[in-house]
Amino acid sequence: MSKSLYIDCQRLDEPASIDPLERQTWAEFRLHVEDVCVTEFWNRHTESISKTLYMPLFEVADWMVRNWWALLYEPYRGESPPREDKAWNRSDSEWLARHCLRTADSSLFLPFLRIFSNGPAVSIEWSQDDRCAPTHMPGYFARSGSARLDRNEAEDALREFVAEVLRWCNGVNDPRVGQMRESLAAIADADADERSFCLSAGCMGLDPYAVETWPAGIADFIATTLGGRLHEQIVGDFLESTEPSSAPELWTWIDDIRQRLGLLRGNRDFASRNTPFRTPKDQGYSLARCLRQKAELAPGEPIDDLSSFSEKLVGVSVRHQECNHIPSHKVNAVVGWEEGGRAAVVAGPRPARDDNVRFLLSRGIYQAFAGCSEGVRLLTRASTWDQQASRAFAAELLAPGEDLVAEVSPDADIEEREDIKKSLAGKYGASEEVIRLQLYNQGVWR
Repeated sequence: MSKSLYIDCQRLDEPASIDPLERQTWAEFRLHVEDVCVTEFWNRHTESISKTLYMPLFEVADWMVRNWWALLYEPYRGESPPREDKAWNRSDSEWLARHCLRTADSSLFLPFLRIFSNGPAVSIEWSQDDRCAPTHMPGYFARSGSARLDRNEAEDALREFVAEVLRWCNGVNDPRVGQMRESLAAIADADADERSFCLSAGCMGLDPYAVETWPAGIADFIATTLGGRLHEQIVGDFLESTEPSSAPELWTWIDDIRQRLGLLRGNRDFASRNTPFRTPKDQGYSLARCLRQKAELAPGEPIDDLSSFSEKLVGVSVRHQECNHIPSHKVNAVVGWEEGGRAAVVAGPRPARDDNVRFLLSRGIYQAFAGCSEGVRLLTRASTWDQQASRAFAAELLAPGEDLVAEVSPDADIEEREDIKKSLAGKYGASEEVIRLQLYNQGVWR
């Protein structure tokens, strides 16, 4: 049993249910993540807090099996997963259908809980409902939170839940039961090559058991081009950021840059890999503060030139190599080292604004010194651990949060805040959005 994810379900008899499959899987349902009861809700009928849901669970288990590889291996390809109170585009809606528990069955009262990969592990996020919605349901869910779980523990918890629901279905003559048993058996019996193919597909949001629905050529691309290379970090970066339709073209672009510029792995790794950081932001902040301290920068002192900063600090420069015609907006750059370790190179389209160039180079410094010890890496828009850490590092390196706080008034009105953000952005060579987020993370102007 997973210590981090526990799905507690006790079968009940529901004689009023007409569907035999629904009747056989009617149960009490409680979901716990790291000692938090995610199914806790305000019960409109009893006007009190309840923790137990009563519902048929076959559709929930079937949703988990159908989306198995995506649930465990696909990240969100933007900086933060979609929330219920924000408008969704088509891509967000399709992603939520694979990752949000509430989409398992729109007729069931389920929390807005998302299960997805954050790179090295599995993230689970759940959101509190607006108390006015959904009005057709018995109540509204009362908790918000998030957790980072070991992938094997999460997989074990899902498998135990599905197996329990299937045990309740013994004797039910319904083709949906047979299909789910076959699917679960295929997952469990996959050999190393099959599992590699399935997790590659899942990482891209594809169903490995429905290859006929994929864009043309993607199955061969995964099997021949990426097969046997999942241990390479750049392949993980690629899978976590690419969209199936543009995958082969994007990989060609990445591989061409790597070979044309002769990019190699680095021999420097300044990240504290043995330190158990709670969040990627903590890791990024920690390394940025360490480098600023090593450079003996005074509080509030901006970094005028990032390449000079890097060269003074560690004896090597960092430079941006403009490489356009990238076939995806999800990848920002390729990061690697020149032969001999003379310079770290951030190769990709040049952002239009200088502050965004500085932010990209700062992210490149993080990836070069903390992520390239085993090979060339990517900078992407994904919400995975390394990509989030690189963004946090860049923000803290350019505009340290504590230094910003010392320069602002917490009582400033809206117009004053805009002027202050603009002034600080100019001083530190960072965008106004970076300044805003840094102040927000310090608890200022929320």
